[in-house]
Amino acid sequence: MSVDLQATTPVAFSVAALVRTTREILTELLGGCPVPVIAVRAGRRHDRGRLVDPGRVLTPVEQETTIVGTDLVGPDYARSGPDYHVVVGDEDDGASLHTSAYPACPEFDEPAQTVLWCTPDRTCVGVTVGAAVTLAAAIRGGGQIEECQLQLFPVSDPRAAIQALRLSDAGTGFVDQCVRFVRAIDALNGWPPTVNAAVWPR
Repeated sequence: MSVDLQATTPVAFSVAALVRTTREILTELLGGCPVPVIAVRAGRRHDRGRLVDPGRVLTPVEQETTIVGTDLVGPDYARSGPDYHVVVGDEDDGASLHTSAYPACPEFDEPAQTVLWCTPDRTCVGVTVGAAVTLAAAIRGGGQIEECQLQLFPVSDPRAAIQALRLSDAGTGFVDQCVRFVRAIDALNGWPPTVNAAVWPR
C-alpha cells in the first residue's frame, strides 16, 4: 500500500517556514497539545529497508536558506529535489518529503505543477506528522491537498481539512494525541498498529 501524501505547491518556501507551519498545524490538529522539538534531517540512507545513516540535522541558518522545490534534478518529466526527513521528539519518528516538478500535459488539460510528496513513517506519530507536513506545504505553497490512497484528508482545501480533522482537547501528551488523531480517521481502519518509533523492533 502506498502511504504517500501529496500537496501542490505553486509558491516556493523555505524549510524553516515549513517547520514553523508544521508546528502550528500539529498544535491545532492535536487540540492544543504541546509539540516536541522538530528537527529536519538530510542525507538519510537505507539499505534493504533498514536505516543505516540517520543523516545530519539542518542548522537554523540552513533551514532559512534552503528553499523547498529548488535544485530539482533528473529528466524533464518529474524532476525531483533532495529528500528531507522531519523528525518530532527524541525518536527518529516523522515523515520524509521531497518535491517533483511536472510539465504541462495539454492533451489532458493539465498545467505544469510542483508537487510535494510526503511519506510518513508507518506509525501513529509518523502519520500525524506527515499529515501536518502535507497541510503545511499546501498552505505555504498556496496549493491544495491531492488525493492519496490513505484517504486521510476529507477535502482538498488544507484549512478546511484542519478544521475537519482537529481534536477537541489537548489530551494527556503528544504521542497519545497522535494515536487519538489517527484512530479517529475511519478510513485508516486501525492502521498503523505501531504507535511510534520507540516500540519498533531494533
